[in-house]
Amino acid sequence: MHIGPHIGSTQFTIDAYDENSITINQIKYSDNILLLKEQLVSPWTHKAIGELGADDFNEVLDTKPQVLIVGTGKLHVFFDTSITMLFHQQHIGLETMTTSAACRTYNVLAGEGRNVAGLFFIA
Repeated sequence: MHIGPHIGSTQFTIDAYDENSITINQIKYSDNILLLKEQLVSPWTHKAIGELGADDFNEVLDTKPQVLIVGTGKLHVFFDTSITMLFHQQHIGLETMTTSAACRTYNVLAGEGRNVAGLFFIA
């Protein structure tokens, strides 16, 4: 799915997404991606969402975004309650949705100048 031109100023813009890749700033990636305000990490992890623990989110927590938008692939998957509570205790919003919805949401929030982080699972 082509997301189209992005209005606003942010370091990273998601240009397109399909089940096998995500295109950011005109570069195609086929691994899971973590977008922080000043950093793109790919591949981020090869763990499934249910295998993630608190230590896997140190990079995100250290940057203190307002919200972490998580694209969970083709299906909407929720995190374990312990991960949700970790973000709640740090006063960081945590939103999970399909990756296609997460790409659009990330672009909107980043374009508004919000301190947003994005975690995108491919497939």
